Amino acid sequence: MRYLDIIAAHEDFVDALKSSGIDYAVLRPTGYFSDMGELFAMARKGRVWLIGSGENRVNPIHGTDLAMACADAIEGARAEINVGGPQTLTWNQAAHLAFEIEGRPCKVTHIPAWLMWSVVRLVRLVDRHQGGLLAFFTTMATSDVVAPPTGTHTLEDYYRSLAQQG
Repeated sequence: MRYLDIIAAHEDFVDALKSSGIDYAVLRPTGYFSDMGELFAMARKGRVWLIGSGENRVNPIHGTDLAMACADAIEGARAEINVGGPQTLTWNQAAHLAFEIEGRPCKVTHIPAWLMWSVVRLVRLVDRHQGGLLAFFTTMATSDVVAPPTGTHTLEDYYRSLAQQG
């Protein structure tokens, strides 16, 4: 996905790291629970907006599980590691889970991907950085982003902790 500005910046750094001659480990998480918290926040307000069909899959990882994967990488032999959380869900399932935990009726609105790509192009004309971020989010929401499962923290547990925080 190097065509995305944010990915290109990360991969340019990885290229420099590889050519430096020092030992390294690059972890590529599929997504973070903290980002999934945005779905929960939308559900709390009564409506979740998803880009595309919502049927693409993701297995986001909790920060604690990612930290453990980082610690394991220090002692490991692999230089590049794709890492995801223990549970793979579609975006629709993640949204439904948020509504269920909030005890609210499920209201999900799907924004067509073609419309989001039109918005990306318009935003890029005004603000390249914001357009790049929108392109990243649109790509992630309309692609399967799944890596080998790692850790023990589930999205349900994370959402429950958010619900308890009020």
